Amino acid sequence: MILYLLWAAFSVLYSPVPVETIFQVGLAAIVWSSLLVLRPLPLTNTLHIVFVVAAIISVLSVAAYLFDAEFALQPFSSTGSAELRGVFEHQLRLGMFAATALGLLVIAFINGDLPKFRGKLTRPVFGGCVAVIAATLYLSQARSPTAALVLALAACCTFAAPQRWLRYTAVFSIGAIIFLVYLYGQELSRAMFTTESDLTFSGRLKIWQETWSAADLQIWTGYGFASFSSSAFDWLWGHYRPPSAHNSLLQTYFETGYIGSLLTLGFVLALLFRGLYISLCTRRISYTLFMAVYGVSCSLMSVIYGGKLSILMTLILLISGQEQTGRAIRRKVAVNRASSHVVRRRMVPASFTERATGT
Repeated sequence: MILYLLWAAFSVLYSPVPVETIFQVGLAAIVWSSLLVLRPLPLTNTLHIVFVVAAIISVLSVAAYLFDAEFALQPFSSTGSAELRGVFEHQLRLGMFAATALGLLVIAFINGDLPKFRGKLTRPVFGGCVAVIAATLYLSQARSPTAALVLALAACCTFAAPQRWLRYTAVFSIGAIIFLVYLYGQELSRAMFTTESDLTFSGRLKIWQETWSAADLQIWTGYGFASFSSSAFDWLWGHYRPPSAHNSLLQTYFETGYIGSLLTLGFVLALLFRGLYISLCTRRISYTLFMAVYGVSCSLMSVIYGGKLSILMTLILLISGQEQTGRAIRRKVAVNRASSHVVRRRMVPASFTERATGT
């Protein structure tokens, strides 16, 4: 993470928007430093806070939809139907945050952490919060975050679920999905991505093609961190300037070149291996593993890793850091207890039988 931030800061030397580059790098550095301070806090407290915040945002968003639909709905729908954005700027961000909260809820349930996850919320209030978050995810019509959630949960259950039946169910589900895609791929594609206004994954295919073509002209260094939405690249898009490349690796390649892409891939792989290692050691699904896999799944259609700091990326860094620190603290406590037990045994005088037998 530090190496990537340093490389992003270096790109200010050739960025077409140096002020924006410095601002985004500085913001990421401040947030990352703040997260380091929060690492010693209990992870379960953070999970509870994320859930409560998601519930509050969902209630506000649904209320906004009931009282002022024009404000609460996405101005230009990509599905042809109403898309709830609520108090967020975009329906995908709202859906992604709601999906993150629901995913953490499922992982907490599988791991047996649900009482801590629920905190002091009563059962009826907790159930109401779950219902309103799920309703918000549905009303947002956020297809890619929802599909990413299903994929992340299936992958985590396949490789790390403590219950054997759950692993078998996840493997069967993945196999069934692959089989259905093989049989009905075109029908599913039309149902998921085709709208009245475009036939190309909501216009993303053209964005990906143009981004890749432009990035190939500056392969090693890219054009500068946080420069994708700059007016300097309007020649790429014509009448419409996309806010992002809608893909993490493509945006990283565009802005920071091969060097930034390799640093980002290394960071993501480190997160995935850390999550798998924690899962194997604890025989539970690591929250780090879920967040990393969900981030990768969302990165196929959105910018999570490598671009400007997002809410999901912030949560990935916070949760992975707290889980790692929590394990280190528990190991240290266990070692101290074992050492204290050995010291106490040595301080207790041997009994007459032990002295007689020499034990």
